[in-house]
Amino acid sequence: MVKNLETIIKLAVDEDDESYPKNCPKDAVIKELYNKIYAEIQDEVLTNYAKTLEAKMLKELRTVRIREFKELAFSGLFLALAVGLLVNQLTDILGIFKGTVLESVLCVTIIFSIAFIFVSGVIFLRGFQRKLKNFIDTTEIQ
Repeated sequence: MVKNLETIIKLAVDEDDESYPKNCPKDAVIKELYNKIYAEIQDEVLTNYAKTLEAKMLKELRTVRIREFKELAFSGLFLALAVGLLVNQLTDILGIFKGTVLESVLCVTIIFSIAFIFVSGVIFLRGFQRKLKNFIDTTEIQ
């Protein structure tokens, strides 16, 4: 491409001999035109490349955000399920004190309550909180 550009510039300079000062050598005129045209082409190519790269990055960012949102929703669903089951067990404990639930299930209810507290804590601390932070961080970028 460089040779083609040089050839075109040489032909243009040879045809339009009157536009350039007589005391200026043709090689200097050709070099000057070549540098200007090359710089313009380079700027245009870089601009187009930057736009293409930005579009690809935005597409990738959207893909990452969608994936993180799905993971966040999935973790949130399990957290909500674990908390719901915990509330159900705590309601049973209150029912034992009110007399609406038999006292024979107290031990099992307390074990399940402790298990659901543990599961809820693990889901929140290990998964949901980290995924929520990542999702918020990628949202702030845009």
